Amino acid sequence: MPVVEDASYRIRGLGNIFKAKIYIFTSRPWPDAENKEDLIKHIEYFCKDIRSFSLKLLLLKVATKLRFPLALIKLLKEEPIKVITKQWLKKNNIIYNKLVFEKGNDYSSDTSGNFRNRFYISRKEKIRFFVEDDLEKAIKLAYTCDVVFLMKHPYNQPNDKLQKEIKEIRRNLLSNIIVVNNWTEIYQHLRRLV
Repeated sequence: MPVVEDASYRIRGLGNIFKAKIYIFTSRPWPDAENKEDLIKHIEYFCKDIRSFSLKLLLLKVATKLRFPLALIKLLKEEPIKVITKQWLKKNNIIYNKLVFEKGNDYSSDTSGNFRNRFYISRKEKIRFFVEDDLEKAIKLAYTCDVVFLMKHPYNQPNDKLQKEIKEIRRNLLSNIIVVNNWTEIYQHLRRLV
C-alpha cells in the first residue's frame, strides 16, 4: 500500500509539537488461501520487499515448501503480518508509540478473552483525537473521542447508489466528526483545537 502524502511528516509533527502519543490500529488479516499454492503466492507477494524475516516467517516459508500440513501453516500465519506491517511503517518513516493489531470484532473480545480493538482501547486510554477511514467505525468512535477525523475516500462518501438512510447518515455526521482530505488538514484542525 502506498503511503499517504505528508503522513510521515505530519504524524511526526503531532508527536513532537503536541506531545501526542501516536497509536496505530490495524486489523489487516493475513490472506486466506484455499490451498498451499495460493498461500505461497500470497507469502511471496507480501514478502517481496522485506529484507529481514522473523523466525516464524522463515518457518512459514520452509513449511510451505516442505509440504507440512496446512494446519501447521495456519498456526504460523499471524506473526508474518506483524513483521510486514512494522517493516512498512519503518520503511515509510511512520513513528508511533503503540501499534495495536486488533483481534476479534467490533463487539466482542478475541479468542483469548482480551479486548484489542480501537473502541475499547480508546475508551480505556481516553484517546481524544482519532483518525479513521471507515464511516461506521468513525461514528462509533465519536461517542468516545472528542474529535474523529474521517479521512475522505470514495467508499465513505454519500452517493446515489446508496440506500436513502445510509446516504442521510453520510450527509449528516455527528458534530465531532470532521471530514478531511489529508494529514495536513488534520494538523491544521488540531492547531486550532489544542
